Amino acid sequence: MKLKNSILILTIVFMLFLFCQIFIDTGLANNNGAELSFEKEPTYELINTIHRGGDPIGWTYKIDVYIKNSGNSRSEYTEINLTDEEGFNLLKYSYFEPGETKNISFIWSTLSDIDQKITVSYLPENKNAVSNVYNKDSMDFFIIIEDKDEIPAASTPGFLIYILLFAVFIIIYVKKKEKI
Repeated sequence: MKLKNSILILTIVFMLFLFCQIFIDTGLANNNGAELSFEKEPTYELINTIHRGGDPIGWTYKIDVYIKNSGNSRSEYTEINLTDEEGFNLLKYSYFEPGETKNISFIWSTLSDIDQKITVSYLPENKNAVSNVYNKDSMDFFIIIEDKDEIPAASTPGFLIYILLFAVFIIIYVKKKEKI
């Protein structure tokens, strides 16, 4: 009986947490009518390989980030930030007109021969502005360090953990209910 109550309480707490997350994300007002989002995954292209003694020791890539404003007004001045695993940041700033998709390009170099996780994000440049789901987001992708051009990137969505946890709780609940 205690196990059943514990599972029920855990399920209720998880559901409340999930609903709070949904309402917090969707309940925020879009304060300026702009709705920014990533149009597609970032792409990259090897533009230079640095060699020493015939061996590659460094790589330079052009990274393209695609951001769309699907809202009905111009966005606030927006900071687009590209960060690698070592904490190196590249910044660009832009406005986005209604219906506009912009390709923001970065030139990024590395001396590491290990594949690199890159995080790209955007948020209002004005740190006092209200950040919400309409003007702030980030995504991770990987650069495969090879001497090839135009290797497609891969993203890592963060929301799947909620679905996985919910499914586990439902399975446990159903199994316990079948035993009763």
